[in-house]
Amino acid sequence: MTINGEKQADPEYVFSDSDRLFGRYTLLRRGKKNYCLVCWK
Repeated sequence: MTINGEKQADPEYVFSDSDRLFGRYTLLRRGKKNYCLVCWK
């Protein structure tokens, strides 16, 4: 899995504020074509 383009291998990874793009979004990618955009409030 990649978080904002950086590989993450730890299955118990906890998101932090530094993972947010523009303070609001996080882009997750699993595999080659499987993307998910997380919108934080």
